[in-house]
Amino acid sequence: MAFIPLGNAYQSADNYVESLRYSLEALRTAEALKEDGQLMVTLLNRLGMNYYSVRYFEQALGCFRRALALARNMSDTTSAMYLQLNISDALNQMGKHRESLDSLATIDKKFVEQEEFMNTHFVVMIVRNYISLEQLDQARNEFRQMKELYRRKA
Repeated sequence: MAFIPLGNAYQSADNYVESLRYSLEALRTAEALKEDGQLMVTLLNRLGMNYYSVRYFEQALGCFRRALALARNMSDTTSAMYLQLNISDALNQMGKHRESLDSLATIDKKFVEQEEFMNTHFVVMIVRNYISLEQLDQARNEFRQMKELYRRKA
């Protein structure tokens, strides 16, 4: 699995093409070894992020969905939440705003609320989708809810 650190290094250097190459090699190696645990979830997510970075959203979506299925199979709710956010973001980038909102709706809101960053990211994605759909009242309501949440925490 020597490909993993090389893929990580290139990704850190924003060289997504080379990172993609090494991430694909790492994935092929893991598949040959019949890996189906957390390592595969991580590899698929990283590969999806590389595809996303070069705007290959369909391929990114495939990786994220495959990783999500594995994470759910392992009852890994943290990975599943992050992957669902990645799926929603890829759908948004593809102009599939309603599907993106549907994807966000599957995330457990109580889990999101535990982490401030996740909550902010979650709400921003919802607002962005509603704006893209020109549903400004819904966008405004989501923004107000986030503002109220931060006001309560302060």
